[in-house]
Amino acid sequence: NWQAKAYLALTHLSFSEFRQTQVGFLHFHEQAYLNTFPAPRAKDNYLLSRYTAKLLLGKLFPQYTPCTWEIKAGVFKQPIIIGPNEQPLGISISHCQHHCAVLIFPLEHPMAVDLEFSEKHQLETINSEFTIHEKLLLAANNLHTSQGVALLWTCKEALSKIFCTGLLTPLNIYEIADLSIKNSSIESTYSNFEQYKAITWFSSSNVISLTLPKNTLLETTTVT
Repeated sequence: NWQAKAYLALTHLSFSEFRQTQVGFLHFHEQAYLNTFPAPRAKDNYLLSRYTAKLLLGKLFPQYTPCTWEIKAGVFKQPIIIGPNEQPLGISISHCQHHCAVLIFPLEHPMAVDLEFSEKHQLETINSEFTIHEKLLLAANNLHTSQGVALLWTCKEALSKIFCTGLLTPLNIYEIADLSIKNSSIESTYSNFEQYKAITWFSSSNVISLTLPKNTLLETTTVT
């Protein structure tokens, strides 16, 4: 059986905690790209995602300094790791205000992550985007409206990241086929992409979904 390791980092930081240290973790190409952002909010989001990615890379490859690595954008704006690693690595990034999730994984094993707030007032506007089947699924599993909407949204967005389409594709293409409630998570399958599944976890205010190949068995450990 094929085996590999993927790593997920979650951060919750105020922008002031890393804004002053950008010289220490940004690659010089990243620094130049940062200077092209016109809006402070866009700069902060960019810095938070790179800071979180460099923290994780530092744990995995302590022999290299953070600024050795460059996280650049591909043709479809998908993040790509450029660095001294021998193994081709993929990266998926999601951020929501002061929260950020970064997933690093082997390129031969596609994965993606998405993170959203589960606050009702932020999600009720997208509830109309879901299919009747999906709404029936949420009702059948007694999922609170805001949590259920966030679950569907993050599962769809994570899958769209694997295909590098973003949400330019109609959301019904990424329809959720079924939900299975586990001890601490919910596992979802896709109607049109049976080779993938999503695993979703809830916190007090956030929902995070990880999309990965359907036959993958996930074993989690904590890296400190």
